[in-house]
Amino acid sequence: MRAANLVLKFLLELAALAAYAATALVLLGLPIGIVAAVVAVTIVVVVWGRWAAPRARRRLAAAGRIPLELVILLGGAVALVFVAPVLAIVDAALIVLNAVLLTLWRQWEG
Repeated sequence: MRAANLVLKFLLELAALAAYAATALVLLGLPIGIVAAVVAVTIVVVVWGRWAAPRARRRLAAAGRIPLELVILLGGAVALVFVAPVLAIVDAALIVLNAVLLTLWRQWEG
């Protein structure tokens, strides 16, 4: 179960990237949406890679990293509200469940 929770966290990270890109495309249309999607995903990847990724050289301590991760993940769910409200609710519920399990099982350092 614990390994499955870490897999869920990774899938939620990917879902956040997809949500930012999809929302930019749907709300802004072509071609501006493509540019906005690339910029949004790039910003999230750079921020995550620099301060939240397990192998980041400047990884934040848990007190700063956990809120950052949750803001990025929940931001993806908020973005989905504009294009797929039901999916946004499911995504947010999974993010909360995952965070609770990460806390209970002390997996935030993984």
